[in-house]
Amino acid sequence: SSLVLTSSSTLTLDLIKPVFAKKMDNKKQLLTMRAFIVFFIALSIIIAMNKNTFIAQLMGYSWGALAGSFLGPFLYSLYSKKITRASVWASFAVGVGITVTNMIFGYIASPINAGAIAMVLSLIVVPLVSLITPKMPKAETDSIFDCFYETVTVSKKRSLDEN
Repeated sequence: SSLVLTSSSTLTLDLIKPVFAKKMDNKKQLLTMRAFIVFFIALSIIIAMNKNTFIAQLMGYSWGALAGSFLGPFLYSLYSKKITRASVWASFAVGVGITVTNMIFGYIASPINAGAIAMVLSLIVVPLVSLITPKMPKAETDSIFDCFYETVTVSKKRSLDEN
């Protein structure tokens, strides 16, 4: 359920709204998310109805696609400001591409192995594509990371005691 909710909100808020419908109001966002939830549940049912599919294989498909798409961008973005938008899209294409094509053509024996391969390729694709694609302007990157330099005062009652 959390995978369906996360996927629907990510697609709506991070792809549909900024790219295709910049002026989408909250009501339309909610309807779009609900439509994606129905779609993902229906897709899950179709996959689950395949008699040759075990739960580990289903998990291999879903987590392989997600981890193969987002592991590289997430991991590298924690430590570098040089990760580009194109590298994130390339990682998404690799993760979902390997998973979906393997579901159709079965060129990797196990979906779990396909997911592992997608994750390793994500870790390779992100830095390579980031090297050859344009970076965000430094001022924009600095403004995104400004929140990390904010000083926050916390009373001793609320902070964790070091002892």
